[in-house]
Amino acid sequence: MFLNPALDTSNPFLVEVEEKLYEYFCKGVILANGKNLALGGGMLVLMSPLGILIPMLNSWHKLLLLLLVWWFSIDYLAPYAYASEALIYFGFLGLFWKALLDEIQNLFKGFLIFITWGGALKLLCQACLNKNFFGQAILVKGKNEKIVASLAGVLGGGFRGKYDRLVDLYLNSNTDWGREALREFLDKEKN
Repeated sequence: MFLNPALDTSNPFLVEVEEKLYEYFCKGVILANGKNLALGGGMLVLMSPLGILIPMLNSWHKLLLLLLVWWFSIDYLAPYAYASEALIYFGFLGLFWKALLDEIQNLFKGFLIFITWGGALKLLCQACLNKNFFGQAILVKGKNEKIVASLAGVLGGGFRGKYDRLVDLYLNSNTDWGREALREFLDKEKN
């Protein structure tokens, strides 16, 4: 049903778990209260500026190199108006343009969820459950991990408990008993 193209398909547990997680997420969103979805979308909007800090902290060595190049080139660029500022601006943009673009997209998606009281997300989830290509392309193949993780807490109809249980079982599947418990859970959910 759902398959992320970036997914490691050599791990059969991961494929099954991701399909079930998206299924639980979509069914839970459809049953969720619109006010709770709107609050979740609002939190995405409010937390979006912090999201750009994570790639910066993960790429601290590149950021340090950029700042060192800028610091040692200030004297050489002094005769040219705004050249040192352009160097630092374009350096930041070159290093973090992808993360910035992802954050702008998440900001837009969170705002859309907020202003529609979750209606847009409910339609998208309904399209995914109906195996609509466009619904799956937007929800599964897009960069929506932050939306799924942020809104997993407001899932309705008991799907939050199932979602959390499946995540816990998958995280513990590195042991033999954990793999067995995950297999039992997935087999039980198939029936």
